Amino acid sequence: MMLTKQRRTLRRVEVERAPRLGLIRPTSLGFRVTVRLHDGQTPEDYTRVLDKLAHAWKVHSVRLAGWKPGKVTLVATLAGSTPTGVREGPCVLRTASW
Repeated sequence: MMLTKQRRTLRRVEVERAPRLGLIRPTSLGFRVTVRLHDGQTPEDYTRVLDKLAHAWKVHSVRLAGWKPGKVTLVATLAGSTPTGVREGPCVLRTASW
């Protein structure tokens, strides 16, 4: 009888259920949310679909802010940032005077 050593490998699985979202925390430009990963998911899976998440959430952009084992933190920006002192309105675009 011969014993063989098995190696653990990371295998990809198709996930049929939605990820578990943590609390949606507001930031000055949008919001931050922590997502729990399913078995077989990696943070790279989320970096590939950040543009699709931004489109689905109807925000300007989504970026991966950080990750821990089993969790990723996503930050969504609601609109493009404008410089301090610049206001866009229907009549006039004013710039800051220095």
